[in-house]
Amino acid sequence: MNNLNIDLKNSALQPQNEVFRIKKIFNNNVAVIKKNGKEQVVCGKGIAFSKKVGDPLDMSRVTQIFVLKEARDNIRFQEIIQNIPLEYIEVTNEIIEMIKLELGKKINDIIYVSLSDHIHAAIKRAEEGIYLPNTMNWEIAHYYENEYALALKALEIIRKKTGVELKNDEASFIALHIINSETENSSLEKTTKVTRIIREVLKIVRYHLQKDISNDSVHFYRFITHIKFFAHRLVYEKA
Repeated sequence: MNNLNIDLKNSALQPQNEVFRIKKIFNNNVAVIKKNGKEQVVCGKGIAFSKKVGDPLDMSRVTQIFVLKEARDNIRFQEIIQNIPLEYIEVTNEIIEMIKLELGKKINDIIYVSLSDHIHAAIKRAEEGIYLPNTMNWEIAHYYENEYALALKALEIIRKKTGVELKNDEASFIALHIINSETENSSLEKTTKVTRIIREVLKIVRYHLQKDISNDSVHFYRFITHIKFFAHRLVYEKA
């Protein structure tokens, strides 16, 4: 099974007679089962309440199931998800579905790990009155317009679902996760490095031209596209 989130109530993949037993319990709403030799994280309100390892799971109450192809990502996801309330898991899932639909292409499974963790932490920080600025907010908004626009939509989903209004700096952080998910074998460190290279190249160009470059011109965005390809080759072919 390659899909990471499936509403089993509406899916033809829902097992009819097969019994799945609980392998791990993270909390009342999140547990792990095993199917075809792979661990699957299943979520649903109260699915593991009063249950213990080895008990059968009522799959009709499962609303989401996550299967990460890479064992390393699966382990990390399980470490993260056990500390995240079901509400935030559902919010993250809705955001990722929106991103996939808007981008119209496959994205890396790692976004389920990284974005779940980030959104949970961002909401907790906001509730505690902690503000974390993103020093590359301007660059991300201008170099990655599509991803930044999706990140702004993500902030709106978070606001509607949780009542927490995050600052636009968080849109930049979320955009980085989206950018990261578009490239195989990527990481936030590499994505950030590419963005910094773009920024430094633009600084050099502005210095030598002794003039600013209009951020709204079509020439600016064509130039940015070329620098992106250059920076991407520099970072990823060196790795």
